[in-house]
Amino acid sequence: MSSEPTNTPSSKAYEEAAAWLERLSDGELDKVNAHRFNRWLNTDDNQALFDRMLHSWSDPVLTRAAQQSQTNATLPERYRVASRAWHRFWWATAALTSLLLAVWLFPGFYDPARPFSATVQSVATEVGTPKDLTLADGSTLQMAALSALEIRLEETRRTVALKRGAAYFAVAPDKQRPFSVHMGPASVTAVGTEFNIDRTTSGIDVTVYEGAIEVRARPEARPSLLRAGEQVRITENGLSDVRAVALAQLVDWRSGWVEVKDETLTFLLEKLSRHSSTPIRLASPELGDLRVAGRFRLQDTDTALTMLSQLYPLRVDRQAGRIWIEPASD
Repeated sequence: MSSEPTNTPSSKAYEEAAAWLERLSDGELDKVNAHRFNRWLNTDDNQALFDRMLHSWSDPVLTRAAQQSQTNATLPERYRVASRAWHRFWWATAALTSLLLAVWLFPGFYDPARPFSATVQSVATEVGTPKDLTLADGSTLQMAALSALEIRLEETRRTVALKRGAAYFAVAPDKQRPFSVHMGPASVTAVGTEFNIDRTTSGIDVTVYEGAIEVRARPEARPSLLRAGEQVRITENGLSDVRAVALAQLVDWRSGWVEVKDETLTFLLEKLSRHSSTPIRLASPELGDLRVAGRFRLQDTDTALTMLSQLYPLRVDRQAGRIWIEPASD
């Protein structure tokens, strides 16, 4: 009596294994993809499937090197060793074999007439409620409170429209699909890196934490290259001078604090309003031009406003479901 296999890999598993083989053929994975690779290996029977594919499509020298590295290296490292020894010829053979195998096992898997299906996702956060996202391409986003964005993942590009608020982006590398963030006419483009964008009416602050990005104030403008440890502000007048920042000491919204140095009162109140259930309003527009400085806890707006009234000629008045910032009485 013959028995049927109970754990036959799906077409999706073959696709994913082939994709990981391609990425490993480019060299060592970055930390984002290394984490994803580990998670994928530990799901279902993916590790066994990947090992079989690696064994089938590697030459004997590579197989021995991979086996020897398993005894002294972590799982990711042993695949890094294999990838560094792998010739492009072997990857091409593996990819083709994987595709043919998937088509043979699953006739409906490949349909040349079926177009790539783009995915569109709109996400918004509420007052005082940040949110973490993991996209289908493996990129991760941290959204600040009271923020909104739209995500489009297409065959040749990945785009995000940051409509309001702030977000931290850890972009999964994909050389064939650049990752762009649009803030009105301004934009940031990356292949695989980490950066923060904070959008207010005063301007858009862009800070790079890893890698490099291209920044444009307008679609027709010449891009400026921004590297890790650099920051720029985008306004209606264009890009400010790029400035170096000490990332280890930098305070951004993810820390739960806002630190301002010679910014307008309007700028600070926008940051505090993301965490205030009661709207904060200025009694007169001229007050918004007041230059302020200090470090304030985002989730404690009452204390922050009290400090402002003690440091500057301001008065805080709570009435009619609003917090009004007024000039202090003489």
